[in-house]
Amino acid sequence: MPMERMAQHSGDPARTGGRWRAVFDPALRLRSTSLLAPILPLLDLTGTTRGQSRKRKRKARDEQRLLEALSAILANLSRASLEHPREPSVAVLLAKPVTRRTRYDDGAALGHLRPKLELLERAGLIRLHVSRSYGMASGIEPTDKLAAVLGRITGDDIEQTPRGETVCLRRITKRYLRGGDREVTREFVNYADTPETRTWRGELEAANAFLRDTRIRVLPAQGCPGRTMVRRCVHRLFLAPPEFREGQPFPGEPMHGRLYGGDWISLSSSLRPSLRIGGPATAGEDEPIAYLDYAAMHPRLAYTLIGERPPNGDPYSVEGLSREAAKRFFNAALATVGTFRAGPSFKAMVSEGLIPHDVTPRRVLDAILKAHPKLAPLLLGRSGNTPLCHRLTFLESNVMLRVLGTLNQAYGAPVLPVHDGCMVPVSKADLAVSVMREAAEAEVGYALPITVRLG
Repeated sequence: MPMERMAQHSGDPARTGGRWRAVFDPALRLRSTSLLAPILPLLDLTGTTRGQSRKRKRKARDEQRLLEALSAILANLSRASLEHPREPSVAVLLAKPVTRRTRYDDGAALGHLRPKLELLERAGLIRLHVSRSYGMASGIEPTDKLAAVLGRITGDDIEQTPRGETVCLRRITKRYLRGGDREVTREFVNYADTPETRTWRGELEAANAFLRDTRIRVLPAQGCPGRTMVRRCVHRLFLAPPEFREGQPFPGEPMHGRLYGGDWISLSSSLRPSLRIGGPATAGEDEPIAYLDYAAMHPRLAYTLIGERPPNGDPYSVEGLSREAAKRFFNAALATVGTFRAGPSFKAMVSEGLIPHDVTPRRVLDAILKAHPKLAPLLLGRSGNTPLCHRLTFLESNVMLRVLGTLNQAYGAPVLPVHDGCMVPVSKADLAVSVMREAAEAEVGYALPITVRLG
């Protein structure tokens, strides 16, 4: 059933997927099958995908599925080549698709990918690195023969088809191994729809329809080639509580829910000045961006959970602590179940010199609570088994979805969401600030301060 099942070991880069530069997206396609023309003569299409002789002609449906799969594979390798020209590679799961359908089967039309990849490998077009561990991603890399073909494919030749599911529920399971390694399994969980999930899905479909018509480019900068961003559609990613069982109605107290999927989300901040956005509301040349985000959003939203308004001023202004130390500790405490202790995150703060070696977590927490006494019920020995940050991220993502919908639908303005902020054309910066203030007030009852950075 899982759409994604990747185990990660902290001590083994190959297992974490760090070896592969991109992750296979089953929604990517070449805009025209004519782009497959250079490779089709190199493939033995008279045999089976496993290289055996065919006893009958391939059915039209099977022929179409093969071309769809080849289009998806080349689209993903082209994207990897555009984004990582020195080391283009793609992580892909080779397990057979399950026969039982779920809401996450957006790649089902491609069928079993491994035979198609082996067909390309026999033709000398890719190198296939098959994982020998269950749940671990395999990898594909283009050979020089295919690289010549990929070099003629631009970002404008690749499209992202509508995602099968935009409201995703994922379970994360952690298992600690000998030697300090940690195995993390992530899998998508099927659920029964509720009125809320249907509303979110409708909002996301409208947002994605707008994003597909938005021009998003990165100009050449810092040794990186210019390119058109390919993955433009977003989805909301929620976390399943430990007790959730497959097929149950969507959890009544949603956790997380951030927007993911757009290529701009992972774009290095140093490359943002080279980002250009265009769309129905921007005439002429595509514009540089303004980056807007809510300042210290999670500490302020924490007051919402206790029915209070946050105090004026910077929440990270704590007596005896630098702003960076207060910020790191505050957010680590919100991500902790129970009272914050001297775990890896605290030890990292000490080793980086943010907190003196002779200061205990409790002393830092006392300094935080002196500045924010009303948050004591949240930060001191809170019961439950889920971190507060997941509830805060849900509030944050509701605000951002409202911002996205208002700018798109009411003003026709393109906007690229980035967690607790967004990127808009510079000409829409003042409008976006106003919309962001109104969205926060509508969702949480009060306006939140906003930081604006140009480029």
